[in-house]
Amino acid sequence: MGKIDVFTLVEANAEHPRHDSATIVELDNGSLMLAWMEYVGGEAMGHDHAPSNIASMISNDGGDTWTDHRILVENAPGDTNVHYPCLLRLQSGDILFYYLRYHHISPGTPLEASSFVCRSCDEGKTFSSPTKHEFKGRPLIQLSSGRIILPVLQVLGDWCGPTDHQIAGACYSDDDGYRWKESDNWVDLPMRGALEPHIAELRDGRLLMFLRTQLGAIFQSHSADGGATWSKGQTTGLKGPESMRCLTRIPKTGDLLLIWNNSLYDPEYDHYGKRTPLTVAISRDDGRSWENVKNIETDPNGRFTNPSCHFTSQDRVIITYIASQTDASGKGDHSCVPLKAAITDLEWFYE
Repeated sequence: MGKIDVFTLVEANAEHPRHDSATIVELDNGSLMLAWMEYVGGEAMGHDHAPSNIASMISNDGGDTWTDHRILVENAPGDTNVHYPCLLRLQSGDILFYYLRYHHISPGTPLEASSFVCRSCDEGKTFSSPTKHEFKGRPLIQLSSGRIILPVLQVLGDWCGPTDHQIAGACYSDDDGYRWKESDNWVDLPMRGALEPHIAELRDGRLLMFLRTQLGAIFQSHSADGGATWSKGQTTGLKGPESMRCLTRIPKTGDLLLIWNNSLYDPEYDHYGKRTPLTVAISRDDGRSWENVKNIETDPNGRFTNPSCHFTSQDRVIITYIASQTDASGKGDHSCVPLKAAITDLEWFYE
């Protein structure tokens, strides 16, 4: 029987109360490069609108230990913070690096943000000058055709206010991320809308988008033209609160892996339900059914969210996510949000 090792990857403290939104790329020497949002302590103390930089570290042992801390992107003067780093190994061999600068993010006001794309030709030692864009999303994937897809969202109205409503789509590039096009239509849903899309390529080349919603379930949309157009959103039948999930394709088998909060809808609870347990499952039929459902975290007072997943060349799987404690209403403690990791072998998901 395989095992899964769960540990705190980056500790939270008063100087850096929150560590979030990790991304990993494997370098050509077999080491791993991690980038994440490193929040800075202060009045906002780890909330989404608190200041942050993008930091990185290196692992030479498959993700068990991490060293060589450095700041990849500093928050710009006058901006609120830097968000959503994404590292992607391109088929060309370069590493594409995407991130978002929030010029202004505060509850009940319009978002002001710009995204940036740059690349590294020397295994992450240096990056090119970034090009500026207006789309907002994560994570990047590259299709078998070579097209790069970025799931994106638009916030209509005031963020985290009564008029906050979001729609989801995609941006795509056919020239390794130099030029981008926006999908022709957007996916919309009731209440707060279609949030935080994640996209995976299916065996027949179609794309599957999973969506965070306030509707008590994960919703989905399909694209048959590489992300240019998307079907109307419909439920997957998988229960869940309003929280981010990770949908990805397992490179070795072609099956899908889903990481999400497998909990019941509760309109009286913060974000419409508990963000626990943190659960994984696989699909062998392109998302029509799910099996081998297992829990990574089960603390009933925990809050586990914002997962991401990386598959190494040695068939290790590294899942990262944030963890915090909650009060009776589900409000999280933003003053102490460490970045956690769960590492296992690929076989564990099939046992």
